[in-house]
Amino acid sequence: MSFQTAEEQKEFAAREQIQFALLSDHKPELADALRLPTFHVEGIRQRLIRRLMLVVAEGKTDRFFYPIFPPDRNAHDVLEALQSGRQAPGKSIERK
Repeated sequence: MSFQTAEEQKEFAAREQIQFALLSDHKPELADALRLPTFHVEGIRQRLIRRLMLVVAEGKTDRFFYPIFPPDRNAHDVLEALQSGRQAPGKSIERK
């Protein structure tokens, strides 16, 4: 998910040969409602979503992993955590 428009994401997905749909939140209503961590980069007017992993089950956020580090191991760590029933390494933020 990103704050890019759906059209920008389609172009990005085609350019990078991404085989799955990307979620556009260009307003950004979902990110704000979920209170996702964001940041600004000098020279870019739009804020960006920090790298994180949301695990959604039955329409509800089951787990929220942040920060993602190291990024090249995160998918493996989260998959391993899901298979074993434990949390992935790093912080897991619980929502109240």
